[in-house]
Amino acid sequence: MCHITGYIQIRQGIHRRQAGLLLCFILMCLFFTGSSSSAAAAESKVIAEWERTWGGSMQERGLSSSQTLDGGFIVTGEIIIQNTVQRDRSHILLVRFDGGGTEIWRKNLSYSGYDRGTSVLQTGDGGFIVAGTIKNFPRDDRQVCLVKVNSSGQVMWKNSYGNGSDDSGVCVRQTGDGGYIIAADSSSAEEENSQILLIKTNASGKKEWMKLFGSKEDENAACIHLTSNGGFIVAGRTYSTKTGGYDVYLFKVNQGGDLEWERTFGGNGWDMPFSLKQTADGGYIVAGQTYSPDGESDVYLVKTGPLGHPEWERTFGGRELDMGRSVRQNSDGGFMVAGWSKSYEPGKTCFYLVKTNANGERIQEFTLEGDRFDENFYIVETSDGGYILVGCLANALRNNEVRNDGLQLDLVRLRLMPYIVCPVAPQTGCAQESGALND
Repeated sequence: MCHITGYIQIRQGIHRRQAGLLLCFILMCLFFTGSSSSAAAAESKVIAEWERTWGGSMQERGLSSSQTLDGGFIVTGEIIIQNTVQRDRSHILLVRFDGGGTEIWRKNLSYSGYDRGTSVLQTGDGGFIVAGTIKNFPRDDRQVCLVKVNSSGQVMWKNSYGNGSDDSGVCVRQTGDGGYIIAADSSSAEEENSQILLIKTNASGKKEWMKLFGSKEDENAACIHLTSNGGFIVAGRTYSTKTGGYDVYLFKVNQGGDLEWERTFGGNGWDMPFSLKQTADGGYIVAGQTYSPDGESDVYLVKTGPLGHPEWERTFGGRELDMGRSVRQNSDGGFMVAGWSKSYEPGKTCFYLVKTNANGERIQEFTLEGDRFDENFYIVETSDGGYILVGCLANALRNNEVRNDGLQLDLVRLRLMPYIVCPVAPQTGCAQESGALND
């Protein structure tokens, strides 16, 4: 087990109150701190509660995770099997952990020659659904796969779906009827550019409908969610011939997969989404990354109305690479954006957390330095307002007395911990609030 150190402290000022209340407050601070200071503040910091790494004789890569109903976590990805005779192959990795990061069980799901899991969640019956991609040999074409396992990780059924010669599963959600909706990327031998493919199945994985979306200018899916009216909202990216880069592509479909509206927005550089949520007012919040023409990138945050029209756009970060990978709405109507930054510690990638008000204006920001953090780590929100980071370590290290000279699965649990310098009155919208809308 390896530990991560580093934090940034955020000091919050105390609002003015009536003279009598202010005097009582100062006296309380003097009593608890033994100091004559007239300024009281609350400090908060991001901490790494624990980190776990796993690795055996094969290379293991964590690509996606979600929290389970018992407070634990389920992780999917790939196990790369090195083969000196043929090309390297991989199987779907599926690992279940308890809330403290202890492994409950691990499964190696062999589907075809090259398999990887890219999205996982717990289903209503206590089992799990995994979406991903399989590559068939020797044809070398790819299909979307969907695997259902029970609470112990035993496979109940598995199916594959394809629309062209190159289809990749990106994200899966369980629908209100017990079935599943998958967002995927699809291209064919005739078309170099890809489109977004949506696949709706019943509870047994049988396909009910499958539809393509986009302009054939090269679209890729990022995430999909159920909406409050029973439809689906999808965020992705689309290539813009005007700017020579990608724009955010947001579209809404009904339960039958019929397009209701679609929107694109962004600047002159590349704009890409990574996370999407429906907000309390029926609109949507999108977090991602925006590139300027000079090559620098910032966290990109966009709030839209119920029909997808942008209401405001915000960017955050410094002079290096910054990106938003996760967004949630707080109970005060503001937002917490989590991502990665290389702007705050030279030569290192930091976990980057920004709290905004309801208009997207920055209130606070936090960073946590990690020696082995990578911007490709997947960020998952937890029900208590914390985060799980899922990825892999590319450096060889000792783990469980087994030497692994390739990749190891890495799982990190983060919390935003308040440290009270002196008692303060409860405040709404504090940084430790959990989000109102979760994945």
